[in-house]
Amino acid sequence: MGRVLDEESIRKMFVQAVGKAPGGEGVVLNYRLIENDRLDPNKKTQNCKLYAGYILLSFRLDGEELYRFQIDYMHPQAKDLPDRIQCAVTSFLNGER
Repeated sequence: MGRVLDEESIRKMFVQAVGKAPGGEGVVLNYRLIENDRLDPNKKTQNCKLYAGYILLSFRLDGEELYRFQIDYMHPQAKDLPDRIQCAVTSFLNGER
């Protein structure tokens, strides 16, 4: 199974969610994309085949992790991912007070 997302498309989703391009001072977003291969014969349960992939998201300040979040997405073409990223960013910003 080929990759659905590339680094640039994910970066654009985060820029849209945050409202500006990464860089400069302040909170740093780190993320790692894991796409689920639903056809992998090592998947032992049906629950392993439910989601299309996930992003491990970390908000860091001065090298210290402030907040960690896992964003699962269900759509095979990741059409639900921008909304899920927006939700994670909003969750972080609302808890930052």
